[in-house]
Amino acid sequence: MRRVLSGLLVAAVLVFAQACGSDESLTKEEAGQVFGAASGAAGQVQGQVFSGMAQAPAADEITVGNFTYSWTDTSFTFTGTVESAEGGSATVEGSGTWDAAGQSASFEFSMTFNAYASQGIVLDGVLEMSFAGSQQNYEMTYSGDIQSSGKVVGSVTFDLTIKMSPGKIEYAGTVGGQKVGASATYDIPSY
Repeated sequence: MRRVLSGLLVAAVLVFAQACGSDESLTKEEAGQVFGAASGAAGQVQGQVFSGMAQAPAADEITVGNFTYSWTDTSFTFTGTVESAEGGSATVEGSGTWDAAGQSASFEFSMTFNAYASQGIVLDGVLEMSFAGSQQNYEMTYSGDIQSSGKVVGSVTFDLTIKMSPGKIEYAGTVGGQKVGASATYDIPSY
């Protein structure tokens, strides 16, 4: 799953490298900053989910970090809280499945931001995220509406899909009114 997280970082950088549109309420830079704050929190949740999946199913219910997982065969539900070092929190509820061989997984979660502060930006609202695939082939979506205050003020709607396959990443959608879409190739690191 380390490759998944590396791919997410590549995606976050690429998403705003080619954003366009100047008649929207947020600038490309502002939309990128809000996306960075929200996706940083979502990345923490993804890390928690992968950690929980690694424990599965040690028991019918386990707690890993700030998250509690309930298991049934190859499916699970989870709840938890992500605290920001800068103040505020996000409550998380989600569910997922994985194949018996442990080669692929899918999960989705809802994050409700409550004055969650990151990089001088304060987030309130709900972000939905889904993931389906394996380490090198997956699709992720972000959707939802977030109110941003502090360094960036505005309403930010997320509607973004990121697709990763060996050596290629593609993305399309909108974040904060900014249309984004491109694809890029990359070298697959050997471990």
